[in-house]
This record gives sequence, structure tokens and C-alpha cells, in this order.
Amino acid sequence: MAMFIKLSSTNLMVLEIIFIRSLLSFCLLILILRNKKIKLKTKIFNLHLLRAIIGLTAMFLMYYSISKLPLSNVAIVSFTKIFFIIPLAIFFLKEKINTLSIILIIIGYSGVVIVIGFDNDTENIIYYSLTIFSAFLIAIVKILLKKISHYDEALVMQFWFASFCLIFLTVPYFFFAKLPSLNDFILVIFATFTGLLAQFFTIKGLKNSEANVVMPFDFSRVIFGIILGVVFFSDEINKTMIIGTTLLLLSGYFLALYNTKS
Repeated sequence: MAMFIKLSSTNLMVLEIIFIRSLLSFCLLILILRNKKIKLKTKIFNLHLLRAIIGLTAMFLMYYSISKLPLSNVAIVSFTKIFFIIPLAIFFLKEKINTLSIILIIIGYSGVVIVIGFDNDTENIIYYSLTIFSAFLIAIVKILLKKISHYDEALVMQFWFASFCLIFLTVPYFFFAKLPSLNDFILVIFATFTGLLAQFFTIKGLKNSEANVVMPFDFSRVIFGIILGVVFFSDEINKTMIIGTTLLLLSGYFLALYNTKS
């Protein structure tokens, strides 16, 4: 998904990308829900609204960072969300943590510091900060998804998110945006489908497992992000960045492995 966001951000504002994605998601989900005869009624309207506000803010920040930073760097730094998930899961979901998990979280953040330090452009520190804050908000969203998944199906959760995004963005879009070109529209279509699939399977995973077990497996996104960044955008990779990324991925992997066995 991030690759299509990066490509479309060349000509489109973040507002345009998110609005079009939300509109496409809404239309597709309506068709699927009607076909499956799934009811949209929910008893937790306020939680859906809260999830939409936090999720939409995170999406704006992440997409903006993707438009400004190398794709591989964003993929690496955004991985910090799994290290936010652990303490949040303890506080809100009453999940357990252990000393080894704490050590692995510290190692993971050390890797992020190394990666950010590799970038000599001081202006990019702002974008990295936005990425990390976005990762924190995404971690909160994952906790909310865990709670909401006990009440509503994944498709219903996705529908309410797309609906609220449209409510929030429709007026700003028609004031500040323009119609996309065919090429940009196709890129957003791909971003929409890949985003919906990733969201759907994340919700399914969170519903059936603890949040601190599911989210560390997100490290696969980092690997694909680096590969796509190097292949399609000629992102620069050096030894310092490799060291930081290795620390980040290994800590995430062992965090997932240890919590799965616990």
C-alpha cells in the first residue's frame, strides 16, 4: 500500500488520497455487506467514532511522512508501533509483560535512533517525529480494534471507519482538492484494495489473539518496504542503516516469538 501512496503523492495532496480511498472503501464495503446481508447496526458507536478520529489523524501523518521521506525509512521507523502496543495492551487490555519484553522494546527503539541518526538532513527529523507519533496513534487504534472486535465483525468495523472519514473529509475535499488524473486514480485504487486487505486481516488477528502477540509480526512490512523503496525509488542503504534495521527487526521477531510461547 505504501508504495502506491508514495507514487500518488507526487501529484495528489494527502487529503485527496485519503478522501478517494475512503470513498472507494465505502462503496466496496456497502456492496460486500449487502451481498453478505450483514447488519450495520452497532452498540458501540462512540468507540467507532473515537477509532475514526485517531485513525484518520494517524493516516494523515503517515501519508504525509511517506510523501516526504524515503519509503524504506518510513517503513522502518513506523515499525515502532509494535513497541507502543505492548505498554498500551498492558494498561488498557490488562495483558501481561515480562522483563525480556521490556529489554527487547529498548533494543528496538535503539535501532530506530540509529536509523534516524543515519539521515543527515535535519529537516527530516520533523518528518521522522511525525512518523513516530503516527505509529503511536496506530498502536492506540490497534487497541481499540481489539476491543471493538468483540462486538462487531471486521467488515462492519471497516465500514464505520470509511463512513466517518467521508463525513470528516467531504467538505474540505471539495474546497481544496481537484479531480485526480486517471493514473493517480488507479494508484489510489491499488492503495485502497491493499489497505483494506491489510486492515481486514489485522482485525481478524487481533480478534483471535492478544495484541502483543499479533502486532510484532508486522515486521514483514518493514522488509517489503525496504525492498520496494530500493527497487522503485532508489532509496539509499548503508551500514549504519542496516545495523539499526537489524536491531529493530530482530527485537520485533524475538518479541513475537517469546510472547507467542508465553
